[in-house]
Amino acid sequence: MVFQTMPLLPAEIRLQITRFSANDDRTLAILARVERGLQNEAEKLLYHTVFVSKTPRALACLEAMVKSPRKAAMVRCARIEPSGCVNKEISFESTCAVLRQMHQLAHLDVEWNVEHEKLAPRDCLCRETFDRVIFSGSFRLKTLSYEGHYTDPSRIVFRHGPTLKTLGLYGSMDDDLLYGLHRLTTPKDEYACILKPLRPFLIQDPAHAPTIIFNVMPNSSWMDGGDASLELLPGVYPDQLENLCGAVKDHINAGHLFKTLPSRPTSEDINAISLYWIEPPLTAQYRLIAEEVRKHFPKVDTLRIHLQPALNGSIAYDEIRDAFSTIQDLESIAIDGWIHHIHQTQAYLGMSKEQEQRGAQEWREVFPKLSRVQFFGGGQWERGTDGEWKAPSE
Repeated sequence: MVFQTMPLLPAEIRLQITRFSANDDRTLAILARVERGLQNEAEKLLYHTVFVSKTPRALACLEAMVKSPRKAAMVRCARIEPSGCVNKEISFESTCAVLRQMHQLAHLDVEWNVEHEKLAPRDCLCRETFDRVIFSGSFRLKTLSYEGHYTDPSRIVFRHGPTLKTLGLYGSMDDDLLYGLHRLTTPKDEYACILKPLRPFLIQDPAHAPTIIFNVMPNSSWMDGGDASLELLPGVYPDQLENLCGAVKDHINAGHLFKTLPSRPTSEDINAISLYWIEPPLTAQYRLIAEEVRKHFPKVDTLRIHLQPALNGSIAYDEIRDAFSTIQDLESIAIDGWIHHIHQTQAYLGMSKEQEQRGAQEWREVFPKLSRVQFFGGGQWERGTDGEWKAPSE
């Protein structure tokens, strides 16, 4: 009955009804089939974000885009799990064909199945073909997350460099990857803003030592780095990035994460930094990191620290606060654990709401611009216009 009366409504109202249904794929699908006046708008919302995998629903979506390239051209965000030529559960040829039609694609998350390390020659050929599709596509990516396999990431970065703001590379450090990263991290290249700590035990040739992982995440991340973020892997980032996220395997040489950056817009455009520690750092390491951040990233106003509690279940809040007190422009500070290692955080003793509120007030005295703060395992406290800190549930 609703769909019969829809044509009687003004176009603006019908458009609002369609957008209101954006979170309900079933309703959007019905609107796209039944209401001709809203078909195009409903399909734009329905195909804005797609997931290509082995699931029946995802395969049905893939089939629809194969039959209608117009639908593939509506895709803005895509997560693709290519299974390769040898896996008949999902058509590799169809996946590549659809990807070529995604002319407006801006965010791409690729995750190869890495369970089988020994790949058939034909499967390796499929991966090379897939890389070429990404490299030669008509789209201009803003976000690229590539997990499980890649040949030469420099080709992709140079191809999409004008628009790319986020690059996450996750996988094994094979020769092809190291060669590509070496090209990206050569000072004479455009992308000279790199992070390269001294970790000689990772590779025999120090001249080709990979950078530590710096997978860069957008402000409103619709995809996670996943468990791969816990590994010590290489990473690079181009000029347009707005957020910097670095994973520190341990605190050895942690203070030397940031090499001296040239005076270029890259470092000044970074406004949020996320640091990850698998082991609680020493006080001196916190101070070294804080000094490097203050020196090289003057516009930072958001700081996120992810770590594990000490053996006694405590978090060194005072040490963290004192170490980063030199960065006076911080407006938001969050201290939390590893999302994917929750079982390791059970020993944390926790804080009551009263303790968190008192802590927020103490941190505000050190950071005059602070308006948001989150403590380990708790919610985010916000400072109201009256100067009082509001609990997460309020």
